[in-house]
Order: sequence, then C-alpha cells, then structure tokens
Amino acid sequence: TYTAGSGGTISGTSPQTVASGGSGTAVTAVPNSGYHFVNWSDASTANSRTDTNVNGNISVTANFAANTIPTSLTIASTATSVTRGRQFILSGLITPTPGTIGFNVIVWVKKPGRSYYSYSSNRTVYAGVGGSASWQYKYNTLKTQAKGTYVFYVQYVGSGTYLPSISVKKSVVFR
Repeated sequence: TYTAGSGGTISGTSPQTVASGGSGTAVTAVPNSGYHFVNWSDASTANSRTDTNVNGNISVTANFAANTIPTSLTIASTATSVTRGRQFILSGLITPTPGTIGFNVIVWVKKPGRSYYSYSSNRTVYAGVGGSASWQYKYNTLKTQAKGTYVFYVQYVGSGTYLPSISVKKSVVFR
C-alpha cells in the first residue's frame, strides 16, 4: 500500500497485490506546486519506486515538504574600497531550504556612471540539508578602469523546480 502525505499525491496503483517473490509496478511521489518530495516513510529517497522480491506486506507514505525562500544570503567581505589594478574578492554564505537542491549564485556589476548592471558571474553551489554553502567571486580590476563606486549585486536563484530568489548588494569604491 502506497499513500501520500500532505503536500502531494502518488501516481500508480495502490494497493497492489504481488505474488510472493514477485515485483510490483512503479509508484511515483508527485509533489503539489510549492512542495518537494523528501522521502518515503521507509527512508527510501527514490521518487519513483518499484518494489521487487516482495515477501511480505509493504505499507509506505510519501513525505513532502514546503519550498521556502532561503533563510539567508550574506556577503562576508568587509572591504569598502579597493585600489584599481588589484583583485577584489567577494565571498559569502547562503543557507537554502531545502539544502540538497543546487542553486546558482549570480553576480551583476554596476559601474560608475552607468544606470544598468552588467552580468558578471554565475556559479552553481550545493549545501547539505540544514547546512550552508560558501561562495566566492573574484573581480580583477584594471588600472585603466573608471574611478568611482561599483555596485555588486549578488543574487541567489534556485534551480530545477525550486525557484525562489533572494539578493544582496555591496558598494565598493575603486580608487
């Protein structure tokens, strides 16, 4: 017997009658919009499962959890100015929920006298459940670059079907 917990449904036949030693047919956990599949009540994390070599009753529930916006995206770098011709490093930490899904950390840069941001970097990062992941971005400045305030816009975007977004900004004077 296969059932769905709150936040989703199952696709496939339930209950199933299987001869001893035989195999059942596939059953898939299908999350509702705004939810993701976590696991089955027997700890299996295979979203679609086919039980084989069945020798007794099986009764499992598909567990789902709500997608939430990341709890934090921080810039750890404290520098507020940098000498042109030197490398400027932005670094930080992100705590996603759920943590096992890959996410992109994207950096945009607004140069002095410009009214728009230019795309600069995109990196995929992963964190374990309940954990955090660090990220780093290196910006090589040129001696010939304009002096003034550069604004770094760091954005998190979840991947796959998990797409919440969060962002932070940091202004740095290039002298």
